Amino acid sequence: MLAMWLRECPDRVAADLRRFFGVRLSDMYAGVEDVLEVAHMVTHMPRGGAISEWLGGWGAVTAEDEALRRIEYVLIAVNSKKKPKPPKPPEGVREQVSKAKHAERMAEKYRRHRGK
Repeated sequence: MLAMWLRECPDRVAADLRRFFGVRLSDMYAGVEDVLEVAHMVTHMPRGGAISEWLGGWGAVTAEDEALRRIEYVLIAVNSKKKPKPPKPPEGVREQVSKAKHAERMAEKYRRHRGK
């Protein structure tokens, strides 16, 4: 998991290691921190961090934020005639980037087609 996230979002790995564990990613490369220990830290990152934001889902928000969203849903549901949709987990940055790239590819394809 560490290797995958270092490829996909190294800045987020570094930020979360520093924020939650007080460890610099550069210390791993310098041999100060053991790679296996850093991998364990990354695997067990708390909710609401930069890596979780990248991945999306309920892990992208803290448990408190999720609870507030669910309480808000219950309050709306109780005071509403129609049953509202339950809250969806946040979309990850990775998914947003993927959608933006797809939209750009489709736009480019359309522009090429219309240009003929």
